[in-house]
Formats: sequence, C-alpha cells, structure tokens
Amino acid sequence: MSIYKQKVFPSQYPPDVVDVIRLFSFKKAEVVGSSSLVSQKNAADYDLGEAVSVKTIDDFVKGFQTIIKNIYHTKGLFLGDIKCGRVVEWEVINPDAQVKDGKIEHYNPLESKRKLEALRSKRVITQEEYNEAFKLLGSTPQEFLVAKKEIKFDVVRWKYADVVAGVVLLRDGRKMELGEAIQTPGLCKVDAVGWVFNTRYTEFSCIYEVSMGGKVLNPVKEVLGQSLKNDMLYYASQGNYFKYAKRLFAYAKATDDQRLGSELTELLNSELGRLYQLAGDMGTIEWLVENESKLDDTRIRKELLGFKERISQSYDMKNPSDLLKTLSSMERLPPKGSQFLADLQSVKEDIERTYNLEAKKWLEEHDLLPIPKKYGAGIPSRKHLYEMVKNSYEEMPEGQIDDSKLVRSTNGLKFYQNGNDIIVAIRGTRWSDPLDLLADASIALNRLGTTDRFKRDLNDLKAFQNEYPPSQYHYYGVSHSLGGAILDLFLRLKLVKNGMSYNPAVQPLEILSKPAQQRIYNSQDPLYRLMGRFTKNPEVRESGQRQGLMEAHALKNFEGGSLDGLRHELIGAGLADLAHSLKPITLDEAKED
Repeated sequence: MSIYKQKVFPSQYPPDVVDVIRLFSFKKAEVVGSSSLVSQKNAADYDLGEAVSVKTIDDFVKGFQTIIKNIYHTKGLFLGDIKCGRVVEWEVINPDAQVKDGKIEHYNPLESKRKLEALRSKRVITQEEYNEAFKLLGSTPQEFLVAKKEIKFDVVRWKYADVVAGVVLLRDGRKMELGEAIQTPGLCKVDAVGWVFNTRYTEFSCIYEVSMGGKVLNPVKEVLGQSLKNDMLYYASQGNYFKYAKRLFAYAKATDDQRLGSELTELLNSELGRLYQLAGDMGTIEWLVENESKLDDTRIRKELLGFKERISQSYDMKNPSDLLKTLSSMERLPPKGSQFLADLQSVKEDIERTYNLEAKKWLEEHDLLPIPKKYGAGIPSRKHLYEMVKNSYEEMPEGQIDDSKLVRSTNGLKFYQNGNDIIVAIRGTRWSDPLDLLADASIALNRLGTTDRFKRDLNDLKAFQNEYPPSQYHYYGVSHSLGGAILDLFLRLKLVKNGMSYNPAVQPLEILSKPAQQRIYNSQDPLYRLMGRFTKNPEVRESGQRQGLMEAHALKNFEGGSLDGLRHELIGAGLADLAHSLKPITLDEAKED
C-alpha cells in the first residue's frame, strides 16, 4: 500500500469533522495534507482546499458570505483569520523571489527597503511596523525567508462584519469590495477552530482557488516543490525541526518518494508526533483565550485534563511531574486570566523544546540534517567548503564565502555560519608551529587527544558552542591533513555531527571504525598510502599525472572542491615531510590497535 493512500471521505472521518468540512464548502472542500492520509496517526489539524468555479463574481460573493455566516453562527466553532485579496502596490518583497539551490532569486534587499520607506512616507504602515520590517530585510537565504513570511502588508484581512457587508477598509482609508478582492493575485483563506471528538479543540483552514470562465481569478505565484523547499529551510533555520520534517514529508509526497515518506512516517507517528499534536492543541487553546470572549470553561478544563493524561503517558518528556503540577494549578485559574495564559505558554514551550530537540537528533541520525542539497538547502557546495578549509590557514580569512559568514577565527579553527548551520573549518599542519608538529608525531600512537594543539582547538570549539549551542545549530566539520584527525576526535566527542576532509590524517583507532566524515584523497597522497587506504569507504580521486609527496598532499589539488591534478605548493607541508619517517601501518596492526 502506498504511504500516501488517501482516506475516503466521509466514511473515514469522524462525523463532527465531516460536519465542519461541509460548512467550509462551496460544493466539496477536500482534505489535504497529513490529515487526509491513512498512514498518518498524529495529524494536528485539518487543512482543506477547494477549486471553486463560478459563473459570476456575485456568485462567489454570496457563496463566501454564506460560508462565513455558517461558521460564525455554529456552536462550538470560532471564526479565525480571513484573508482575501492583495494590494499589489504595497508588496515589499517581489512575489517571484525564492531560494533555489541555496541562492536567492529575484530579490534585492535595497529595493525592498525603498518600498518599505515609501509605505511609511504614505502612512500605509506605522513607524513601529517599519522598524520591525526593516530589521528583517537581510541578505542571507534564511533572513530572506523570515522576511517573506513576516512582511505581508499587501495581504488584505477581513473581519466577520466586513465579509457580511462585502467591503473592507484598507490601511490607507480606501475601500475594497469582496468581489474586487477575489480578482487580485493572492490567497483566499479562512481559518476556524472547532470542538471535535468531544475532547479537544482543533484548527481548520481552507484555501479557495476561484475560477470563472476557465480562468483563475486569484492565482498564487508559487511552485509547489520549490515552495516546500523554502519552507524546509525556513523551519530548520528557526529550530522548528519537527515542522521541517513535516514539510519534508510533504515534499516526499509531492514527488511520490515512497522510501523517504516511509522513513519520515516512523518519526511523525512516534511519541514525538503525539507531543507535536499536544503542543498544537495547546496553541489552539492559547489562541482561543487571547481572541474569544465567550468560551465554554467546562470544555477548556476538560481539555486540560486531557493534556495531563497525554503528558503522563509520554516517555519522551524529561520533567513530566513539573508540567503536570503546572497543569493541575491551572485548573483553579480562570481561563481568561493572565496567569492561566502564561502557564499554558510555559508548558507548551517546554513540550516544543523536547520534541524539536529529539526530532533534530533523529533527523541527524537519518542524514536529513543538515538539509541535504537535493532538497534545496543544507551545507555549502564542495567548492565553497574547499574555500573554507583554504581560509583556515589564513591569518586574515575571507569574511564571507557564498552565503556563509565568518563569525569567529582562532589559530586552528574558522567558524562560518549560514542560518543555523555552522561550518567548522579545521586547519592542518603549519610547518612553523611546533604544536602542530608534536600533534603530527602523536597520530601513529593514538595520542592526538593529549596534545596541546588538540586541547587548544577543543577549548576554542567549546567556548564557541557556549554562544552557539548544538541544540540550536547544526555543526559540520571540514578539514585538511592534520585537521582530519582532529575532526575525528570532535566527532567522537559528539561536538560535531558529520563532516568532510581532504587528504586527512587518521589515527589507527579510527581506521576500522565507521566514519562520520567523508574522507577524500588524492590517489598519490602519502597519507592515503600510509593510512587512508585502510579506512572504510574513502573517496579516492586519480590525479592524472605523477606527483611528488608534497605536491600530492597539497590542499590546492582540490581547488574548486575537486581534484584538478595541478602542481601547487603544499600548504600542509609539515605533515607530508613527517610521512617520510613514519612506519606504514599494516592492516593487521590496525586491527590490533
């Protein structure tokens, strides 16, 4: 059976859910997303969509008004956000702008800042809105995606009374009619919250694509696959790893990737998925408390009891007793009170931290974090990783390589940041540094961890991680020569998740272990012949011409990220020279060590 098999409507949906879906429908709104799939057990809400065909604009207006009235007047349903229409001249970011293959397309931060200034001068937005938006207009892919999510002054929002009247007052005092709004290029979307299963409030949302005479009236300029890739990058950069996994699952579904979908279902249907659903339900209660004046306190308290039961059954929560105590105290508080809301937010945030941290570990173990390049993000290309290693030898390294910014430079390490990805570039041997030479000599004896060079790098890495904790950032190592052996130790200590090295040194104890880094060698490199050829699954590249020891070991052989076979000076000359005096390690000796 396909992992993406759809549920049959209405027979495989609860009756109260079916009733709500029908209220959203012009004729037949369809369930989309994870709630529509037989395989998904922990869907948190119901996403709907309907392609609506009308003969006249007035048909849409009357039908939409009827839907909004029915939702508004149905007991147990609460009408939420209503979006319909755009004021195109108020857009700050080009709607065609996107991140593709790690690069931002059709986006100019300076142009967006000029548009923002124009909106402020015309008093379309307030000074506070201007200040908040201005801070978001950065130049990296992650900054761009945050800005695109948050800056939406062009979107027209409606209240119940506006829809009933058929007209809304815009930011600048002009009026827009509902029939006019649906003919602008943008989403028409309605959100609501409903009481279902007689146990919990849950969110419903429906997107309407309206056409007349075969032409879509409100087209949205988004390519599904690319939009999902952008969402993946956005959520991962925000530390929302479970949401990233859900978007990755949606991408797998869109591309009919059964293997990836099945793999992710293991995570989505796990205890972490139940915690994600629980936090979502708490967020729904939070919204109700903040936005609705007429709440059924009995239902709120009933759901609180449900929260306690669900937490007590969770084996992934580290401090369930504290959370249960907080929820018990909330039962005595009025739901509309500030303390109730503060306690609810605290419990929800604790649960979110738990499932995101555990989801991050799971995704890393399954090589889905950092985001793989084939999904449009992730670590830099090998060309740019090479540039980072090259800069690890420099006293004055480049401040930015591609989209990664240098955030710290030490004697042996360079730290490059791209969103929540940290690339640690580890320098190899510097011939003039006696600490490096002592470290080189220790490798054959499995004593690298006792050397001052390693201890210095270790302290520098730990100090950096105090400011950029691994719970919030992905650490990837890239290195050359001696740096490869140092990276092995960082990986053993779980300070770095994975990585890649060019012509790396290898301690005997690492030779038969499953590598957490990709080792790349020139076939003529002395370290490959000495130790690399005994490691598991090294990537070996033929140089195409005969080279001397120093030339074969040079980092610049990999300029551009690949072996070019050119003769360059050796940056890590110290280790290559040392290779002359080291006795080669045989496979039998490696096994003994």
